[in-house]
Amino acid sequence: MRLVVWDNVCKPKMHGGLGMPSLYALQFAFNCSIIHRMYNCSSSLSSWFIMRYASPWRSTPSYASNFWKAICSTAVLTKNYFTFKVNPSSNISLHWDHWCDGTPLSSILGCNDLLHHFDKAASIKVILYGRFWNLPKNTPPSVANIIKNIPIHESSPISLFWDNSPNGVFANYLVKFYNDLPICSWHHIVWHKTFVLRFSLFAWLSLVGGLKTTDVLLHRNVQVLLLRGHFSVLLVPSTLYAWMPLSVSESQANISLSCKE
Repeated sequence: MRLVVWDNVCKPKMHGGLGMPSLYALQFAFNCSIIHRMYNCSSSLSSWFIMRYASPWRSTPSYASNFWKAICSTAVLTKNYFTFKVNPSSNISLHWDHWCDGTPLSSILGCNDLLHHFDKAASIKVILYGRFWNLPKNTPPSVANIIKNIPIHESSPISLFWDNSPNGVFANYLVKFYNDLPICSWHHIVWHKTFVLRFSLFAWLSLVGGLKTTDVLLHRNVQVLLLRGHFSVLLVPSTLYAWMPLSVSESQANISLSCKE
């Protein structure tokens, strides 16, 4: 009988788990790393994704693969954690990426006239000339002022930042995945600096209801019978388990009698 669900096991220790990331958390972190590398690393994979899809914040096209759809879903969830800084070599999407003060240019009022001049897959390089903005002459003054107030960072080749950091660390992505979970009040007591795994593990099991104690079994509507105060009997549909008193030897205590319903 398993008393602790796998979702509770696959949580960080500070959130009441054993610190093993789930497959969903690993997929989330991997998607974040792909997004980060798309804009900051020159590779065949990054070039292909940008050429094929333009941006993970673009509405998903019908021909997109399941892998790209998963990346786009992660991009939507982490949009507030990813920030752009423009540089002359940026692969930032002119239309879809939120490089304009945290907002995509296509969402700003009056920018449609500017975007009409360029393909939807165009990068921000089409309006850059070195370290200066090179906007079309008929760009509305209000839009031109918004864009020209955005600095162009010549010294750094990094375009996409995670939580204001240029370094995309896999562990930080995992922290974000579990960020909405409440902090467990006893985690620092169980998992202290000099903890012994065996003892801390049993302490954790007792706190999350993972030990097969009488109160836990009764809470799960499992019958526990006391016979003359010597041992308790647990009745389940196909097996009869007997727990012997502490005075009985270990070999005698491990008794499992099969019985028919």
